[in-house]
Amino acid sequence: MAGSGCVEEACRRVGRSRQSAYDLRARPEAGPFREAWEAALEHGVKRMADAAFSRAIHGVAIPIYYKGEQVGERRHYDERLTMFMLRYYDPLRFGKWLDRQRFERAEDGAARLLAMRISVLLEAAYDWLFRKIDVRRALRQQEREG
Repeated sequence: MAGSGCVEEACRRVGRSRQSAYDLRARPEAGPFREAWEAALEHGVKRMADAAFSRAIHGVAIPIYYKGEQVGERRHYDERLTMFMLRYYDPLRFGKWLDRQRFERAEDGAARLLAMRISVLLEAAYDWLFRKIDVRRALRQQEREG
């Protein structure tokens, strides 16, 4: 499966049905098989990422035909793929959060990203805490009133 990235193709190569692979994977005693399955999937994901990076950097050859004969080719660069790869690979410099916040590019980019994430977590924690305080105040007020 690591070679093809496809369960059905891997099963065909070893003379098994796809369902038999899923059945084996579901067995409680098949831990090593499940681990190998996950490792193969991870390998396939890395291969896809490599291929996507290659297409984003080098583009895809599109043949040019004239009177039924190929006379050349042009390169097509998928800008959406490029932006996706950049936003995922380096969210500090290219992430969607930059649409809301503007930071200067800096060498301490990883620290800034961590600080931003901690800030989001702290904000959520404060919101939770203040809601708890408000609930307790409301309960005390109800107790006083009756």
